[in-house]
Amino acid sequence: MKTRFPKILYVALFLLIAAGVRADLVVGSKTDIELAGMGKMAMSGEQCFRPDRSYTRMTTTGISGMSAESVEIIRLDKEVQWVVFPAQTKYAEIPFAEIKEIAAALDTIKPQSGGYTWATSFTKLDSSMTVAGIACRGFAGKAVGVKADDPTDTSIIEFKQFFASDFDGEKELKAFRDAYKTATGLDDRFFSQIQENPMLQQYGEPLRQLAEKVDIQAGTPLKTSFVIKVSKDPMGVSGTKKLGGNVLLKIENEITSIKHNTIEDSLFEVPASYTKSELGPAMGM
Repeated sequence: MKTRFPKILYVALFLLIAAGVRADLVVGSKTDIELAGMGKMAMSGEQCFRPDRSYTRMTTTGISGMSAESVEIIRLDKEVQWVVFPAQTKYAEIPFAEIKEIAAALDTIKPQSGGYTWATSFTKLDSSMTVAGIACRGFAGKAVGVKADDPTDTSIIEFKQFFASDFDGEKELKAFRDAYKTATGLDDRFFSQIQENPMLQQYGEPLRQLAEKVDIQAGTPLKTSFVIKVSKDPMGVSGTKKLGGNVLLKIENEITSIKHNTIEDSLFEVPASYTKSELGPAMGM
């Protein structure tokens, strides 16, 4: 299989996938990601959806301060996904058949504990929050891992998610999400994406436990805060341990708007002048 789907680069793109039934559904979002050894990056943009297709345009600003724009087009009707790079006038094509292979391989990964003994908790937040003008209820989860042979070696996973129900567009969001999962086998929910990330395999078991609690919550998450902190230097440079204090991964995602607009048909097609390329070269890798 030549193409590898860039899951870590498109965490934000899979958090909410949807389609419109009146005018097209347009969802605005922003995501901040901090990753040990790679610094911080910020992503913002809009996703435009119809029942059988979606168009997502994101601007990503990296640690250098430079910005790059990328486009993703999902066509359920053609069973294909395109990753488009306007600056290079190139695009990569990912057939659903390849995504199914990746999803099947990910399903064989067994959750790991990383040698830690984990204790997890999940609570309902007393305070509510308004996200994109929609009232949400909040939940928080935490997992604390301690190495049996070294109690100073700890890892902490913390998250908060704010859910909403019965808002304008929710049924459309769920319909497209379910259709995409049926077509590709890929689960686009936040915790599924996190669990399937190869660099986080050692946290698979606590993430699975937290995901079980999240999955039974009614509604759609509109805001997520997630962090993994470790006592050891995640880059292995410093021998000093900081109890649960070094950030390995931090993600802040929020839906900023949900509205209906009429979208041009051409947005759901790759421009005819663009050159087809493998995903790596198209990204400049």
